[in-house]
Amino acid sequence: MNKPDGNTAPSSASYLDALLAAAVDGIIIIDSAGIVHRINQAALQMFGFTEQEILGGNVSNLMPGLHAGKHDSYIRKYLETGKAGVIGIGREVEALHKDQHLFPVYLSVGEIGHQDSPHFVGILRDLSAQQAVEEEMRVVEEQLTHAARLVTLGEMAAGIAHEINQPLTAIASFADAGSRLVKTGATSEEDLTDICHQISGQAHRAAEVVKRLREMVQPANSQRLPKNLNELVKSILLIADYNNKSRGVKIHLELDKELPEAFVDPVQVQQIILNLVNNAMEAFPDNWDQLKQVLIRTEQDGANIVLTVSDNGPGLAEGAESHLFEPFFTTKPNGIGLGLSISHSIAQRHGGRLSHRAGQLEGCCFRLTLPMTSVG
Repeated sequence: MNKPDGNTAPSSASYLDALLAAAVDGIIIIDSAGIVHRINQAALQMFGFTEQEILGGNVSNLMPGLHAGKHDSYIRKYLETGKAGVIGIGREVEALHKDQHLFPVYLSVGEIGHQDSPHFVGILRDLSAQQAVEEEMRVVEEQLTHAARLVTLGEMAAGIAHEINQPLTAIASFADAGSRLVKTGATSEEDLTDICHQISGQAHRAAEVVKRLREMVQPANSQRLPKNLNELVKSILLIADYNNKSRGVKIHLELDKELPEAFVDPVQVQQIILNLVNNAMEAFPDNWDQLKQVLIRTEQDGANIVLTVSDNGPGLAEGAESHLFEPFFTTKPNGIGLGLSISHSIAQRHGGRLSHRAGQLEGCCFRLTLPMTSVG
């Protein structure tokens, strides 16, 4: 077999042609004036142009207005100072299609040594499909989160309905009493004023319960706002306390009065708190003969806000801890196993963490950390 002749090795130009043709990412080569010298087929398909429409033109034609107007100055600044802005640093930017729609690309830029003047190569990856999948997953996660919230509230529905019925019954009773006093004539302005105040107070109580429920039930786009975690805890207890009346659990609060605000989606974080508090109250078996206690604590830990919910129940079953945050894993007889899994995901989307750890009480303790600054 004859050996290949070393003199027939492909030229550098042939290597470049093969590279441009084989690359699945877009590749564009420009000179120091921003003029396009080479562009591969992947980039042409990405932008919707023909090679004749691109070669010899300025690369800024592929950029939206703000970046297009500054591109040449970026090159001049680099040539004058040697300080790279994007060279060697990949980043996500917007590109301009031929039909004028914007689409996301991941851009990395490198410099090519040239005997006359420097040239630059840009490698682009279209992120449109990836971002579409991410958006679809985000929508599905929000729908699943909302469904889990409804399941949690559904489990508490009987207690909540009973509690709403109490102020409504009181309103009816006070109204009947006022009506009887008026008919008999044995009343005074002071008595009627007191009855009206009682009716008003009970109406506000019922309205507050309905307001909290609507906030929890209503699906909404995720919106991060500066919120005090103590206030979210108190708002959840307004709902959770209703079911607790039949359980007889003593809830202790140790809330840091100087607690800073955290950037959170209040409804989603309320969902975490409600799930943790509800789980803690359900941790005690029917034959539990000790005082049932749940401790809710908030504090600041560096740049994080920390919430812990602990109980003095029997604790986790052997082997359960490693599966706590897995979907559909549950230790409840009638549970669906989504509460902790979704709470764990919400915490991660906030840049925080939900974990199980040893607490001040002897049973279970869950620790939620959330950053004070906005994430995502």
